[in-house]
Amino acid sequence: MWFLIVFLLDISPRLVLVVIGVTSRYLHVFDHGLCLLLGFIFMPWTTLWCAYVYNNGGFDDWRGIVLAVCIVTDLVRWFKKKKSKKKMATSDPTGAPAR
Repeated sequence: MWFLIVFLLDISPRLVLVVIGVTSRYLHVFDHGLCLLLGFIFMPWTTLWCAYVYNNGGFDDWRGIVLAVCIVTDLVRWFKKKKSKKKMATSDPTGAPAR
């Protein structure tokens, strides 16, 4: 069971957010739908972790460290995606190396 959950988290945190949002009240910690929507689009790992923490006793030392890791993970993925889109837009369509 845990392997399946970890596999789904690795594949798509957005899919997990949708499944959790449809099947439970676990995401009720986000008072406004806008916060949940922005978390879904821009920072899905952080959104999942914040929902877990608020439903299971709040922040402490190690949960704060994991939150920082989630934020860094989301930001790295976001900037890598932006960089790869920019690189693809400026590359030569023939595949010739740049001079």
